[in-house]
Amino acid sequence: MRGVLTRVALFVALGGQFPGDTQPLPKVSGSLVRVRGSTRGDSAIEVRVDIAMTEGWHIGARQPGKVGIPTKLEWQLPKGWSVTSENWPAPKTEPVGRDSAFIYTGPFSIHASLVGPRATSQEPIQLVFSYGICREMCIPGEVTLRLAR
Repeated sequence: MRGVLTRVALFVALGGQFPGDTQPLPKVSGSLVRVRGSTRGDSAIEVRVDIAMTEGWHIGARQPGKVGIPTKLEWQLPKGWSVTSENWPAPKTEPVGRDSAFIYTGPFSIHASLVGPRATSQEPIQLVFSYGICREMCIPGEVTLRLAR
């Protein structure tokens, strides 16, 4: 474990690249898109979280197995709003030694239903998407996405 922590500390200290590593830093990007409903009048809306990552890398599923970093959605909603459902795609199963990892290897989307009062609040709907992007090792990260009101 200490060797892994030393390697991660070195990775961060060197600006995200190891000596001799010509690969660019992996990137995860996303967007929060309204699919149905309006936050200005409807009490229910459906949204889609679109995620993309650097080719050749993967991120762990919500439950990645014994290895990897779990992917999490942390909703930041206006007062009175709540998430009623999240629909995640099925992850790919990847063997890792005697275990299996559950991962996403390319662009994917998560659908969610939100409900709230019919008030015309101008507070944004935001989502913090936390992940670990992995190849030989996993690098934790997060992206904050915002739905325009």
